[in-house]
Amino acid sequence: SMATVRLRRAVSGASLGDVDAASSAAELRARAGELLGVPTFELRLLRNGVVLEDGDALDTSSNPVVDIEVLRLETCWATALSLVMEDGMALESLNAEMRGDRDIVLAAVKSCGQALRFATEPLRGDRDVALVALKRDGLVLEYVAEGLQGDCDMVLAAVSSSGLALQFAAPHLQRDVGIVARAVEEDMRALHLAPQELWPDVWAAADKASAQRYSELRIDWAGELVRLLPCCFGGLVGCLLGPSLAAAGAFSAPTWAAGSSFAVLGVAAGAAQVTGPVSSDTLA
Repeated sequence: SMATVRLRRAVSGASLGDVDAASSAAELRARAGELLGVPTFELRLLRNGVVLEDGDALDTSSNPVVDIEVLRLETCWATALSLVMEDGMALESLNAEMRGDRDIVLAAVKSCGQALRFATEPLRGDRDVALVALKRDGLVLEYVAEGLQGDCDMVLAAVSSSGLALQFAAPHLQRDVGIVARAVEEDMRALHLAPQELWPDVWAAADKASAQRYSELRIDWAGELVRLLPCCFGGLVGCLLGPSLAAAGAFSAPTWAAGSSFAVLGVAAGAAQVTGPVSSDTLA
């Protein structure tokens, strides 16, 4: 049967109620927020005095009843967290203790990768925090801990976001053909950051990677042609037949205008076959 989690206030020990065990700490924190009627970012969960991170799984195999303490942040901390969620660069204005708080820094780099530069040194060496920042802005590789600048996964994430991040990678990774090729694919200028003797191999690797991606994105041209037929038909009838008949006096000016509108609708119909429905605003 599903385990029960007993929530209580961290300081007073007052019971907040029992809930079914959630699959993760994040889900449990959301439930605690509902019980207290406060935003989840103001809450911290502790189990046996250890703070539970959102990604932590709740191990209930050894005990059917789990006690979790709920700690509400002081107003200033909650305000700081809310601030960096809106503007990650606001991390610069916080005190050192807050810039060393994992949740605050993580929220900041999710908003703006460059905010990592203002985090304390331990957090600039935190793989999870650094990876979030690098995916947002690869150039943040300049500010991560030196050990991560030599980490293949970190550098690959960085150059995939910004090829020029290669300049901040450890020397041995600046000579890694695979990483340099990925950087060049993202930004051609990155090639000049690698030793010239690697250039032929880099070009070959980049071409191979590009060819593979293009092959995965092959288009069924026959199918596309069939879907474009309404566009061709409408365009031909409206743009070619309409003017010819109008010149012969078969249509009045209003009828010619209607023919032009038909051409537009024909093009729109063809486009809708490819990209989806066309709204009335598009045709206006």
